[in-house]
Amino acid sequence: MKDHKMALEAFKKGCDLAFIQSCFNVAVLYNNGGGVKRDYKKAAKIYKEVCEQNFYEGCYNLAVLYHNTPGVKRDYKEAVKLYKKACDGDFSISCCNLASLYQEQKSMKRLASSILKLASLTLPMLAIT
Repeated sequence: MKDHKMALEAFKKGCDLAFIQSCFNVAVLYNNGGGVKRDYKKAAKIYKEVCEQNFYEGCYNLAVLYHNTPGVKRDYKEAVKLYKKACDGDFSISCCNLASLYQEQKSMKRLASSILKLASLTLPMLAIT
């Protein structure tokens, strides 16, 4: 734990000196709770800042937060945008997650359509009884 705290302080100093990798590492520590209390809001803020500077791993990590991190409000639209930016920046795992998210959304639409179809078939039957 002491090593995490020392790392956090060193990364914060690097970030203050505008070393983008150091800023990203601070976000990772907040995201994972390494040396500090886990804080997704702080992590997201820093990931957003590094993403805006085209540090694509930051875009990817922020997309993951929005896509499927427990305790974080899901925002598929923003996740798609961020995965796409990272994918376009050749951060390959982001391309995989983008494809997965598209498939997930397609499956959800198909499920919703099936539920509506089933409901339209069963509701008239319920009205008869």
